[in-house]
Amino acid sequence: MLLLIWIAAGLLVNLPARPSDWLSVPHLRLSIEVAAVILLALVLPGAFPVNRGSGLNRSPARSERWLPDLLLKLAALGLSALVLLRGADLVAHAAAGRPLDLGRDLFLLPALWDVLAGDPMRLALVLALWLLPAMLVYVLARRGQDLARRSLSGPRRRAMAVCLLGLVLAGDMALLAAGRGGGPVGAGALRLAAVQADHLGQRARIDAELAAAIADDPAAILPGPALFPRLRGHDVHLFFMESYGWSAQHDPRIAATIGHRLDDLGRVLKAAGFGVASAWLDSPVVGGQSWLAHGTLLSGLTLDRQPAYDYALTAGRTTLVDLFNRAGWRSVALMPAIRQVWPEAALFGYDRVLDAAALDYRGPAFGWPTVPDQFSLDRFVAEEQAPPGGRRQPLFLEFAMITSHHPWGPLPPLLDDWAMAGTDHGTVFGTARPPAAQPFPAATTDWAERYANALDYTLALVGRWATERMPKDALLIVVGDHQPPLVTPAGAPRSVPIHVISRDRSLIRAFMAEGMTPGLMLAADAPVRPMSDWRDLMIRATREAPQPIARLGEAG
Repeated sequence: MLLLIWIAAGLLVNLPARPSDWLSVPHLRLSIEVAAVILLALVLPGAFPVNRGSGLNRSPARSERWLPDLLLKLAALGLSALVLLRGADLVAHAAAGRPLDLGRDLFLLPALWDVLAGDPMRLALVLALWLLPAMLVYVLARRGQDLARRSLSGPRRRAMAVCLLGLVLAGDMALLAAGRGGGPVGAGALRLAAVQADHLGQRARIDAELAAAIADDPAAILPGPALFPRLRGHDVHLFFMESYGWSAQHDPRIAATIGHRLDDLGRVLKAAGFGVASAWLDSPVVGGQSWLAHGTLLSGLTLDRQPAYDYALTAGRTTLVDLFNRAGWRSVALMPAIRQVWPEAALFGYDRVLDAAALDYRGPAFGWPTVPDQFSLDRFVAEEQAPPGGRRQPLFLEFAMITSHHPWGPLPPLLDDWAMAGTDHGTVFGTARPPAAQPFPAATTDWAERYANALDYTLALVGRWATERMPKDALLIVVGDHQPPLVTPAGAPRSVPIHVISRDRSLIRAFMAEGMTPGLMLAADAPVRPMSDWRDLMIRATREAPQPIARLGEAG
């Protein structure tokens, strides 16, 4: 019975992060952690019956028993904590395509709660699937400790059990040292915990590296007149398209839908006089944490975890927002997903932030992204692009699109008449019927299909914006933030597309001279540059004369 408990608890403690590895050799190995927690009952004084003067076996007095009992319970709780860590690692692989990293993922808990809280059933399911295995392991561990106390109470039996465990562990370590991957016993959960402790201790190293990069930043001293002369007087729109990654163009489950949409969008843009240049960027994240991708592209630093993001902003790293402000643009952040206080806005230096409260959307929610992107853009036009009085500065718009955010549905109607979008604070989205030509299918339970439908919708909206509402001489940059959660296969690239769209063909050629290629479609194996390169690339591509600051590196 004790062996069965060891095996059952070990299956949960050793649970691999990828379902494809379940019931593999590492999963089926006996767990050192479970053995240690159970056999702890053999070595704690007072955990067993003791002989008193009468010669009868009696339980120790309560004063002698409480401390060993407490330690045994704490050990069982520690085993449960390892199972919780395993569950979190499984979620990180499923949602972000990478191992758990507590150094960055602890900062995601408020965002994760925000997403799950909108669907109580899903929240309850996630909590149950995460907590129930940990509770079961606790029960198994306590039962095992009790059996050990009852079955192995004699000194000779205890010694034999400890010796047998020592022989098993020694054999396993010998096999591991011989390069055979270890024997039937493993301590993977403890190794996972040790790795997480190391992640949590990397903050000082990250700060030192970022401090050196921020101190040696030639863009920080560029004067306003030297910045973006090709764009002088023109609006610049930077659209971060949620979850638009490599899989959209090259995953067979998704590529047919998106490939058709990109072909159609290319024809529409060409007919309207636009040129397009595209490239792959290597996103610092997969499946979530969009703000780290935003910060990376804007700052020119790879910000792949929350401490790095916080440090870069508080240390005053010069971002594209700062540079456009310095050059005379009015900077506007269109952030419909921001529903709470956002202190980072002041650090970025936007002249105005249109968040959920400022947009004042009162229509129906569509999945987690409650505000349709079409409504957000309509409010931007009314508030900033076409304000009362007509005259204004050129605008630098950063728009964090959210209609293609997981769970990818239900999708709002894509209104033919933009003037309707802002009607009565967006309530029209609850009553308007989708246009007959709207091609987006009804909701499906297949994640890849849902993702393809949502991205199809979002790309169609981008085409409508460029040809119908955007000023004719504006520059539009559309960039994915990261690969999508849940549908990105293990080992897929972290690459995201970036598209530069403009009617100024000389400007398109300038971006192509930096290594970008014509059109919207990108080859699966096309060159990939770090997302952090974009800030300086944009400075170079929009200058009229050679950059006087030599340290602004050229495209490689």
